[in-house]
Amino acid sequence: MATLAAPRFGNESFTGLSRGCYRRVLAKAHTPGMELTGRLLFVGVVTCYLLGRIFTGDATPVETVVYGVTAAFGLEFLVASWGDVWRRA
Repeated sequence: MATLAAPRFGNESFTGLSRGCYRRVLAKAHTPGMELTGRLLFVGVVTCYLLGRIFTGDATPVETVVYGVTAAFGLEFLVASWGDVWRRA
């Protein structure tokens, strides 16, 4: 009685391959809310740091311009994305 062999992929010189039923592609975890929250926290922390550098006077004039523009984009992102946190919850 002959058995049909499953197609083989990969390099078998190191380890044998798993059976076909164990090679299923599992779905990604459903965490878009966590991803959005993580992005918001990261942008918020960076924006607060940049604004802190500007308002304490530790930044040079060139840094003040660059940090100000970057902080403005960060604040715009936070304002635009804040509602998405509540819509997905």
